[in-house]
Amino acid sequence: MYIFGNWNDVDDLPSQINDITFMGEELRSKFTQTSIYDIIEVLDLLAKEWNKESEFYKSALSSLIKELSFSKDMIISSLDIIPEILSKRSIWQRLRLELNESLELDKPFNTKGGSRIQYIPLGKILHITAGNVFLGFLDSLVMGFLTKNISFVKLSSNNQSFPRLFVESLIKVDTKKILSNKFSLLSWKGGDLSIEVPLVKNVEAVLAWGGEEMINSYKNIIPYGVKLLDFGPKISFGILNKDYLEKIGLENVCKHITKDVCMWDQAACANMQNLFVESSIDLDILIKSLETSFSNFSVEIGSVSSDERVEILKEKSLSLFDEMETGIESKFNEDYNIRFENNSNLRSSPLNRTLIIKTYDNVNSLFSMLNKFRFYLQTCGLGVESNEGPYISKLSQSGVRRFTKLGRMLDGVDGAPHDGKHVLRDLVNTISIEFEQNLNSFYDSTLYNVKFY
Repeated sequence: MYIFGNWNDVDDLPSQINDITFMGEELRSKFTQTSIYDIIEVLDLLAKEWNKESEFYKSALSSLIKELSFSKDMIISSLDIIPEILSKRSIWQRLRLELNESLELDKPFNTKGGSRIQYIPLGKILHITAGNVFLGFLDSLVMGFLTKNISFVKLSSNNQSFPRLFVESLIKVDTKKILSNKFSLLSWKGGDLSIEVPLVKNVEAVLAWGGEEMINSYKNIIPYGVKLLDFGPKISFGILNKDYLEKIGLENVCKHITKDVCMWDQAACANMQNLFVESSIDLDILIKSLETSFSNFSVEIGSVSSDERVEILKEKSLSLFDEMETGIESKFNEDYNIRFENNSNLRSSPLNRTLIIKTYDNVNSLFSMLNKFRFYLQTCGLGVESNEGPYISKLSQSGVRRFTKLGRMLDGVDGAPHDGKHVLRDLVNTISIEFEQNLNSFYDSTLYNVKFY
């Protein structure tokens, strides 16, 4: 485990958890006074340590190939994102869009409406990271850094090497210990109340990424006043209508759908699991073209466990009934699975590049069906050509929190909300300063806000 700047072998974490959180409290005030410019400078230096030729990159690639089920190509695609996540340009863009009143996080500032506010860190944050996408650890911790919060990170059991390498790279560039001693990496078996109960009592927020059972377990123990930011299981889907298909072309549409399904082997919340196709589209032609596109996808699939193969086999067996009823042939392959289901309801797929195709009549029928699943919806890949407004209006009411074009479901945008939340804003308190404006305060404000002075 890594405790505020030092690697430690903690034999009895329950007996030491209060001491560890107290250490975080002592660091809290100092971190609050740290300039956001210094924080971003360290992260920008860190970005350069994760280029493709670096030893950290090569070591992470070697370790992750052994630890994760993803293919080498998929892991490389993921590691290549790290320099962008940490770059100065990307971070300033993220701050500008998520905390849009001001780029300045170090002092109070005046809003356009005339009020004076200041962003203050919550204090200490517990991050519960998920194992399905290993970059989630990195992104969550970076959000803690940018909001000047002390972080306690629970590591995923199947992803231990990457966090260690990340810390070592941070220690290398952070010679002034601006960030490297402002967080701890902890590891324990989920559900251990002897650790989790005292920990949640000593933080101001819990940032939880993962399954429904885990999130509900934290809801049961988090005391009043501690904020829970939960990002639980979600399901995403695509919509394709005939006008869009005719404009973009069958081959291009299928390439876009293939990317939305196949990247991350469908392990990400934003991966397409169901595709709702307008009833006037010829499904036999669409599925045949999708088969070609899935076969030609450039990134290899990772390993599939025995349990996962059983679920895929069940899906194949179920599809045989739909084939007999509809005459629409499914395409099952070792690397992908494409099937039509004669049922309009949204449902999760067995993943590992399994696409379940359904038909729909109009946006109102989609709304009626999706509204039953509103707490589980995330991204809609919208293949609609000329009348997107009603889809966005109706489906956002049914719970969809993100809309993209087909082929863009896994392409994040700096500053965009996650599951309907601007997370950085949720990790700060917004303080209102309502003194009457006098000459001295006007003088201070002018010096601070007008670059000329």
